[in-house]
Amino acid sequence: MNIDKCVWCGSNELIEVAKRKDTLSVNKCNICGLYFLKDVPADFEKYYSGKEYFRGDDVSDIGYAEVYDLISPLFIYWQSVLLNNIVQNYEYPNTLEIGCATGNLLEVMKEKNIKGITKGIDISKYASEVAQKKGLNVDNITIEDFFDEKKYDIIFSSETMEHVLDLKAYLGGIKRNLSLNGSFIFYIPSIKDVLVEKLGNNYGQFQMNMEHLLFFTKKFLEVEFKKFFECDIFIHEYDRGDDSCIVGIVSRDSSKVAKTNKILAYLNKESVDEEMSKSLSKQELYDMAIIASKFYNSTLAKNVLNKLENGINLNEKLFLKGIICYQKGELYEAKKAFLKSLENEFLTNVDLKLLYAVEKDIAKYLENKNAEAEERIIEKENQIIDLRSEISKLHDSRIVRVSFLLNRLFNSVLRRKNHNGND
Repeated sequence: MNIDKCVWCGSNELIEVAKRKDTLSVNKCNICGLYFLKDVPADFEKYYSGKEYFRGDDVSDIGYAEVYDLISPLFIYWQSVLLNNIVQNYEYPNTLEIGCATGNLLEVMKEKNIKGITKGIDISKYASEVAQKKGLNVDNITIEDFFDEKKYDIIFSSETMEHVLDLKAYLGGIKRNLSLNGSFIFYIPSIKDVLVEKLGNNYGQFQMNMEHLLFFTKKFLEVEFKKFFECDIFIHEYDRGDDSCIVGIVSRDSSKVAKTNKILAYLNKESVDEEMSKSLSKQELYDMAIIASKFYNSTLAKNVLNKLENGINLNEKLFLKGIICYQKGELYEAKKAFLKSLENEFLTNVDLKLLYAVEKDIAKYLENKNAEAEERIIEKENQIIDLRSEISKLHDSRIVRVSFLLNRLFNSVLRRKNHNGND
């Protein structure tokens, strides 16, 4: 399917900015600034139809790199913390997750007893059935086709929007199902115009996930989402070079997300000042530390942990320490902290997944270390072989033979001189 007009504004003022490794082109609309795939496979939705997408082979550029249902809860735990921070502002909140896959986030929210009613929808029949077997309220449907007479106070989407071709239909489904004072929260990878110009084909966001159809800049979201939803828009971008991301909030009542926005706006800092510390509760500071760890700001997370030294119980402190260590790659320390925090607790399914993920990562780390050691041994053996070869060549060379003859001649002259001296 060749796309010759912008999928958002309909303009034909397009420029090709990159070519992906699957040879498909990425276009940019010069009018609205949206980046999108120029050539979209007609059957691209087949990617999500079977279990292969969710089973992971760590090789393919399509789907998850590992079994999605066993992915570390830490990758989505921050999302439950973020949503929990918002649902407290609603009396009887209804929460809908778009693209819930096998229900990992809904599972965490259920086990953590997060307030309100939660529901998920997903395009994949396989993923929806897995989630339903966990006892989760999940339907196999897209947001474009979803309609519920009961409106939702919170609609959440994590790394889903970039998989959509008809963005207006997708957002229209959200708009239709959002309550009068509801909020739409989304998490997506982001791109920067300056890096597109600088890196072109080598821009990581274009080459990582072959099922991504749309690519978003902060500016596009701030301008176009504001016009589409006609309400407050808050866009928080976390810059990690060509692997940046955005957490965005579209809110029909910004008072419901004021504290959450305050936390999200602070995540690029390294410490919490006194004014900020006093304006947030102990729980909100704790939430900030967990979310900061997700975005690799361990400096801020540790600073908050120090400020909370006497404000949280030991288990919470150990769990937060485990998260910080895990995100920093300090796996043994993370394991120790998690085990200590859970030793007197009834282990839930999410807890077991967490411990399994840490053990798996440690095993992978050791495997990589062993592989590196073997590579170094092979490299040294090859160096020895090369050195022996050079020595062998040297022995056979004319220089060595001449040196040998000169040495014999010198020794002969020396013996004769000594002989004459004795006479």
